[in-house]
Amino acid sequence: MSRLVILIVLLFLAVPVSATYYVDKGGFLYEVRYSVFSNGTTALINAEVDNYGITCGMDNCWAEVYDSYNYLLLFDGSQLYLLNFTPALLSALPPYAPRNVSWVHFNAVDYVNGSWYVNVSVFAYSADSQEGVNLNHVFKLDTRNFCIERANIYLSGFPRGMKYTINYWKIEIPRQFQAKQVFINGTWVRISNETAMKIPPSADFFIVPNRTVENSKYCRLIFSHQRPLVVNWTQFPVYFTLRKGNWTRNITLFYVNITNAIKGFWFPSEVKIVNVTICKANSPYIEKTTTGTAIGKNTTTTFSPVSSYSSSNYSTLGTSTAKGKVCGVGFMLLAILPLPILKRMTSRSDVHRKRYKN
Repeated sequence: MSRLVILIVLLFLAVPVSATYYVDKGGFLYEVRYSVFSNGTTALINAEVDNYGITCGMDNCWAEVYDSYNYLLLFDGSQLYLLNFTPALLSALPPYAPRNVSWVHFNAVDYVNGSWYVNVSVFAYSADSQEGVNLNHVFKLDTRNFCIERANIYLSGFPRGMKYTINYWKIEIPRQFQAKQVFINGTWVRISNETAMKIPPSADFFIVPNRTVENSKYCRLIFSHQRPLVVNWTQFPVYFTLRKGNWTRNITLFYVNITNAIKGFWFPSEVKIVNVTICKANSPYIEKTTTGTAIGKNTTTTFSPVSSYSSSNYSTLGTSTAKGKVCGVGFMLLAILPLPILKRMTSRSDVHRKRYKN
């Protein structure tokens, strides 16, 4: 009997092998954020996982974002889909761009006049020529046929067509995931009675594996406004809740593996991967915005639903085991980053500094 009990416990602790998609990059600190954009019947969820490392200056060291992974998911009321934009974006690349999508980032989401719109940034990179092109555009997303077409619309600030229910089920963010301020469509918004009625239900929280990290001097500034969740669990769920009367449903987006250290995260097999294509064969090319030169290794993949910039491994998918970071490494790695990604990381760091100063 005791052996049976032990076996059952081990089964619950084991990382499921039926994961839809797995990222094994981790370390000592994750920041997780997501926003649930609903039109009343379906919802797009913009989810992001930031993996922190240690960077040092002349006098001190601090924690900052080293790897960032961005996803767009669709929930139709019963099924959760992970949208892979890579096929459509490859088809929409202009002739001068390398035929490889290295990362994708979803800047903004909105529902306007009965249609979904997504602002997408793309970095196309060639390892052979060591050149990259940074592209940006707004696409109209057809959620029935899983295809996109270029749109002439501006998305910024508060979404205009959001609901707070899905098929009359109220969307709720678990209390432990709630924050004083959240990142919505490129802007930090402080949560108040006034703003809560204008923004989609959103989460932003930190995860650490132990109290030592929580009390670390490197994370002091980050945790000055918001304490992290201390977790030691192989299957820590990131989810939102649907409520109707006394009934509740938890919609799990992905799981995080945290056992003494953060070891990665994965989407369960219940989440279906869907390739997004171009709605029209003659869809116009994405406009060019910036160009840059990179030195480093790029990994070409046929599946990349994730947006990832990394100062430790320049690749689309974060599937390699994360290496330990030491003080001083940050400045060496910044020197070899491609220009568009360097600009993104610099602006991101500036945003975080402004966020923590407020």
